[in-house]
Amino acid sequence: MSCRRLVWGLLLLLGGTPAAADEPPAAPAAAVGPAALGKRLYREGQLVSGQPLAATLASGVRIEGRAAACATCHRNSGLGAAEGANVIRPLTVPGFFAGQENNRRYARRPWVLRGELNYTDATFERALREGVSADGRPLDPLMPRYALARIDIEALRAYLTQVALQP
Repeated sequence: MSCRRLVWGLLLLLGGTPAAADEPPAAPAAAVGPAALGKRLYREGQLVSGQPLAATLASGVRIEGRAAACATCHRNSGLGAAEGANVIRPLTVPGFFAGQENNRRYARRPWVLRGELNYTDATFERALREGVSADGRPLDPLMPRYALARIDIEALRAYLTQVALQP
């Protein structure tokens, strides 16, 4: 009997599946980089700790997990969306974070306002937690207020910086 058949037989006997024998073990969270953790937070609504992302809407309603994920409104691409009078700003434009070049081609678009660009670590954190833009204006009431630890914010920024559009 081959070793592979023996492993499959043991897995079946123990309630596993033969496919499990071909799958590599999951990487521990510590081995995953900040951008990958930020992507998981952005798209799936899962914090670095593995707990579900939690947020409060302007109406006071609490949302969690995938319902609170950034991609729910800003899309997987980070390019935002528009529906009627509601405009969801893009997060992946050049210059969104301080230190990135602000490409004029994007800054002239009506959905990218200069005052909303160039978020620092502190203003990005304030936007997520308190709903205040980089230039001090209140964000749209559609933007949830997130309960995030600094490590979660750093992971999210690492992901958004990685996927930012190239000028």
